[in-house]
Amino acid sequence: MEEKDKKVNLVFRIKPDVEEHENKYARQLQADYESRLWKMEDFAKQFIALPSGVWNKIDAN
Repeated sequence: MEEKDKKVNLVFRIKPDVEEHENKYARQLQADYESRLWKMEDFAKQFIALPSGVWNKIDAN
């Protein structure tokens, strides 16, 4: 396979920094952080998969 035929993959996985907390509030913040990070990654995958100009049609709420 020639160098110009190789497909470049610009997608990378985002992994949250997982920390254990004793404080209830801190545990909830950690859970929210992880949840939002996975949601952001999903939006990024949708953005990359769609043709140019279609992103504004995705409901990002």
